[in-house]
Amino acid sequence: MKVLVPYDGTLNAKDALRHGMKKVQDNGGELVILSIFNREIFVDYDAIPQAEEYARKEMTRYLSEAEGIVKTEAKGIKAFIVQAEGDPEKVIAKTIKEEKIDSLLCPTSFSSIVKKYLPTLCEKGIYTGPEFEPSAVSVKQ
Repeated sequence: MKVLVPYDGTLNAKDALRHGMKKVQDNGGELVILSIFNREIFVDYDAIPQAEEYARKEMTRYLSEAEGIVKTEAKGIKAFIVQAEGDPEKVIAKTIKEEKIDSLLCPTSFSSIVKKYLPTLCEKGIYTGPEFEPSAVSVKQ
């Protein structure tokens, strides 16, 4: 089983990461931690000129936290970090395809992405679970 967790450093992202680690520990497989930097939010941004630089440093700090969580709390699982830039929806969809992801666990900050793709996943018979509330979906049968 290959589990994808888009990670943004929020408390919900940490919960999703821990849930993903547990799934991999229980079922075997790999954990993919995805960090997405959406540079487009800084276009025409009326903040200080260093805003993008500060955001990148913060993202690096979040990834260090995620790495620390995996190293201290996950025993014997294979996990790796993928860093990408771009629109989060497109990056997640691309990563699911390229990494052959079985399960997507999103923090609430990414839940709109899961809800957007859920009807397509249901149509194709990829997701056959219950009506959807949580931000987790199996992307393969």
